[in-house]
Amino acid sequence: MGGRIDMANGSLGDKIIKYTIPLAATGILQQLFIPAACAVIGICGVRLTWIFTVFQRAPSFATIMQVYPLSLGITAAVILAVTLLVKPSRRYVLQPGVQAEHS
Repeated sequence: MGGRIDMANGSLGDKIIKYTIPLAATGILQQLFIPAACAVIGICGVRLTWIFTVFQRAPSFATIMQVYPLSLGITAAVILAVTLLVKPSRRYVLQPGVQAEHS
């Protein structure tokens, strides 16, 4: 097998233990949670709000289609704003006198 990820063979439980737990241990999942949550809340939230407000006043196919670029644009803006506020690139800058970990 080498370094290849084999997702076709084996049970789901084996895959979770083999691939997800090491990711969680390294903190990668924590770093990905905020952008993923922003995407889900942004896209689904905007679209559901659109359905229950704008679509109720003008129920047409065109009204439904207008929400797609709007929701993606709003979500992109929110993710950009969160990225600028959190500044993930500065989170991992070494402080003076701190040695980098080698694994």
